[in-house]
Amino acid sequence: MKIKPWLKYVIPILAIGCFAPVVPATTQAAPAKAVQNAQSDYDNFMRQGYLATAQRDYETALVNFRKALNLRQGNPYATKAINNISSYLSQRGEATISFVPPEWGAPGNRVGGATRGCFSGKQALTALVPNTNTGTTIAAQPTLSFYVPANKAEQLELVLLNDKQKILHKSIVASPKTSGIVSVNMAKMPGAPSLETGKNYQWYFSMICDPKDRSADVVVDGWIQRVEADPILQSEIQKAKPSDRVSLYAANGIWYDTVAAMVASRQSTPNNSTVSREWSDLLKSVGLGAVAQAPIVLLN
Repeated sequence: MKIKPWLKYVIPILAIGCFAPVVPATTQAAPAKAVQNAQSDYDNFMRQGYLATAQRDYETALVNFRKALNLRQGNPYATKAINNISSYLSQRGEATISFVPPEWGAPGNRVGGATRGCFSGKQALTALVPNTNTGTTIAAQPTLSFYVPANKAEQLELVLLNDKQKILHKSIVASPKTSGIVSVNMAKMPGAPSLETGKNYQWYFSMICDPKDRSADVVVDGWIQRVEADPILQSEIQKAKPSDRVSLYAANGIWYDTVAAMVASRQSTPNNSTVSREWSDLLKSVGLGAVAQAPIVLLN
């Protein structure tokens, strides 16, 4: 039988195919590794930025946040961190700690009016909130703080409403008889709700001067919004000392938590002159210098 001419090439071709070295298929390992490294570098720059913020080294913080943004263009957390620190640096001046109030404001009243001799002294009931009457928190159940003058009231009341003016919670505590800063921790109030992220809530805080005539109450009111924080920022806050949390909160525009951390720092180190100055600078930055020298008073 005559072999067809093309068949003489089949056997060599098959032999070459059998004994040729196996070349691995191209995989996505290299690109995946590059993405992983970029994420790790981004996380590291953000973490270093927040660490520098905690140490009050805002220029170094800004450098690190910019490096993070270069790795992830348009990233909302890096962008917000840069905007926060830049705004903070431009307005801080010589203050050790200050606060840049939020752009959003709402009707409210942070200083209560005088009524029928319910309290004594020149300074009335005052909410520790910026003059925009608004502030943010990252806590589900935040702490609100107030200056309470020496008074004859038996009770203080906190009322929380949602943005539709529905009452969500009421808490009543005994009123201190001496003047000072008091803090109401919602996490310790039975039945207090957890705030939803992105929602606005209104609160009212009252000295109940006459339980039989609530029109005689001395009342202040304002607003609070829970915001979503950068997970890396939240991690650094959890690890930081109370005194370092102050600058992390303040530089990132988180008012209620700034005050709560500052109060905790004052309680733990009452004779620390640096902490006292930071407290005074913080309150002066939002026009509350009149109550900066008031002592911390614990509620029963």
